[in-house]
Amino acid sequence: MKRYLGQGMAEKLGNVVGLSQEDVEVIAYGLEQLLTNLTTVFIALITAFMFGLVPETLMVIFCLALMRRLVGGAHCTTPWRCTIASLLMILTVVIASRAIIIIVPVIVWVNVGICWALLSTGIWAPNDSEKKPITDPGKRRVLRRRALATELGLAMVLMGLAGSNNYHYHALAAAGTGGIAAKAFMVTPLGHQMMRKFDYFLGVLSNSLTKGGEKI
Repeated sequence: MKRYLGQGMAEKLGNVVGLSQEDVEVIAYGLEQLLTNLTTVFIALITAFMFGLVPETLMVIFCLALMRRLVGGAHCTTPWRCTIASLLMILTVVIASRAIIIIVPVIVWVNVGICWALLSTGIWAPNDSEKKPITDPGKRRVLRRRALATELGLAMVLMGLAGSNNYHYHALAAAGTGGIAAKAFMVTPLGHQMMRKFDYFLGVLSNSLTKGGEKI
């Protein structure tokens, strides 16, 4: 559905502006990605609203989106599969973060999560699509340094929240740390391997459900 919407919108825009077919395809891809991201955020917020977890979910989405632009990360082969994987990641991080701060002090979780993110980023980032990897050494250094600086900036904010006496601030700190840690995991070789297996599972499931129809 998003593919057809994006393609249709791009073609109409191309006809009005007079774009080449190549430019239309680029715009169609961008619109498809935008629709995918909006769908993911919308469903995640609806689910969070049902369980009273909207602030934490917004914090996770913000941290994931911010770091995604800098460190990359594993993703699925189709937009719908990416939507499903992103939703599961967001909801898992939110729920797990709530559970973690019951077990350990939130300041401990923040320090552990940030240290892991910095270590992972320093070793593997940027680590994006295996089909279109970032190979230029200069660009890689710039993105890595920006990612590390961003993580340090977020660490200061999260530690400030964790140092307060307000439980809601603690929940936000835990959720934000979970988002950063989860995104850091997705740039590791294990993260890419797990995403490939999940993508394959969704493909098999899609084939069995559609029986020759449009795949997810």
